[in-house]
Parts: sequence; structure tokens; C-alpha cells
Amino acid sequence: MASARRIGLLVVLALASRSVTAAPRILRVTGDRVCLRAQPAPAAEVVGQMMAGDLLTTPDHDATGEWVRVVAPASIDLWIYSELLRDGRITVNKAQVRGGPGLQFKRVGELARETPVVVRGTLGDWTRIAPTPECHLWISRAYTTPLLPTGDAPPVVPPPASPESTVAAAPLPSAAAEEPSVPPAIPEPLPEEPVSPPPAPPAAAPLPAPEPTAAAAPVPPAPVATPPVITLPRLPPLLAGYTPDAHRTQNQPARFTGLLARIHYATAPGYSGYQIVADAPRRGRGEPLCRLIGLEGQLQALVGCQVDVQGTIWHLAGEPAPVLDARRLLMLVAPP
Repeated sequence: MASARRIGLLVVLALASRSVTAAPRILRVTGDRVCLRAQPAPAAEVVGQMMAGDLLTTPDHDATGEWVRVVAPASIDLWIYSELLRDGRITVNKAQVRGGPGLQFKRVGELARETPVVVRGTLGDWTRIAPTPECHLWISRAYTTPLLPTGDAPPVVPPPASPESTVAAAPLPSAAAEEPSVPPAIPEPLPEEPVSPPPAPPAAAPLPAPEPTAAAAPVPPAPVATPPVITLPRLPPLLAGYTPDAHRTQNQPARFTGLLARIHYATAPGYSGYQIVADAPRRGRGEPLCRLIGLEGQLQALVGCQVDVQGTIWHLAGEPAPVLDARRLLMLVAPP
């Protein structure tokens, strides 16, 4: 009987220690525009992107491998079929959450009945929601580093004393003792002063100044002004091979509102197939406002919608429309 109680106590202690070690970990993103994917594969669909310094939470404390499962951050938009929601709560036993508005997008979470969700908008039969703790995405482990939770830092243990350190060190002599005593200097006898100063030699007659010549002094050459060296910022990888415009600003925050449209295949540049066009007559309806890179999966799903997109702007030499490296995309109006 005592052994059974002892075994039960050991099982409880093992489970408790396991629950402590399985606490969520915090990860810091170490690269820019690192993709969050719906599955742990390099070809899986991109649901969002993170920047260097962003923090993520992973529930898998001891997991190892090329990919890390993380809780979907609040900056990401997820989607659920609208018929499964009512008054901001799930109405079925199991509701699938997806990375985009359609069945073609992969499942990234599952919500139980009566789970509350934050609604951010709608698109057709789909509702855009804020992520919940049950929704998970995947990030490459190579672009993350774990952070040690506060209070879990290992104690600093001083190294054991070496045999030499146990010997009492002799006290250092004082500054006065270090300086050797210097005997007083013996003054040297001064030479005897002469009775009378020696006579000064006669002053020589000054030489006549040379006559000035007609030749003019050479004029030093004027300094040549060197043009300032202009250092252009490095373009994103998707714009590799293009030349930045040295006369326009680069890598600055920007925001555009308009209609998300595809670029005609014949005129599409190699780096992008999407653009924001003006949707108001006063701005020239259909006029391209910017090209778009990044957030490929979300761009494909929101073609034809009026959107608000934020990111960093780049200007390429010979390109009239700027390029926006999209970081956040919000749908304002669904297509009619």
C-alpha cells in the first residue's frame, strides 16, 4: 500500500514538473519580412509577415526541428465561414479557422461552440476575425531566438576559489613607501663672473636688397570640388536587379487607399502582379497609385476590394509608380 502511494506521488510530481517545463516560450524574430505560414513547409501559403524584434509565443517548449509552431499574433487577420458565427460567438461544435477567405486556404485553428471572437470585417460569405489562442502558424526556426522568461534566469554562481586565491595577499605599500628617498641635491659651484664683458664685434653693413624681377609669383591651382558620395539603401530581395532612384526618397513609411487590382500580364513587372489604383474620379479612376510586393496570399484573396495598405515605399529608376512593400492590408469595401 505504501509503495502504491509512493508511485502515485511520483506520478503527480512528474506531471507537475512537466506542466512547468511545458509553459509557453517567447521567441524574438531576428529577420525582416519573415513569413508566417499555414503549414511547416517552405511552399506553404503565407498568412502574414513579421519584422526583426517582433515577439511570438510558442506552446511547444521542447520541440526541435526546422519549423516552430507559434500562436497567431494579433497583427494577422484570419477568416471563418460567416454561417458559423452569430453575435460574435461560434454556433457549431467545431469551426475551422483559415488563413484566407475560402476553402482553398489551409486550416490554422479550430474553435469550439460559444467561443467569442473579434470580428474585423466581412468578404462575401467569409468573416475576418482577430486570432485566438487556439490558432497557430509556423515560422522558420532559423529566424527566431528564444527569450528567457523573467525570473527564470539561472543564479550566478561564483567560481570555486583556486589555491592561489586562498593565500592572503600582502598589503600593497603606500605611495610614500614606494617612492625611494632621494638625497638632497648638492648645488654645483657657479662659474666666476667676468670682470668686464668682452667687446662686441663691429656690426657688419647690411647687404642691399635684391631688385624685384618682372616674373610674377606662380598662382596655385584652384581646388577641384569632388561631388558628394550618395549611398542608396539596399532594395528588398524581391526588387533585386533593379536600380533605386537617387532623386526620390527610399524606405519610408507609406499608406495607400484604393482598389486592389491585378496588373495586366503584358505590362506587369517581374517583381509584382498587383497594384493599388485610384477609385475616385477626382484622382483619376484606374490610375495606378503604387505596385505591391509582399503578403502574396492576402493580395490574391482581396482582388477587386477597396483596401487600405501600409508598408514601406521604394522608388525605382525608370518606374513612374512607386513600389510598396506591404506590411498590413485591411479590406474597406467588398466588391459589388
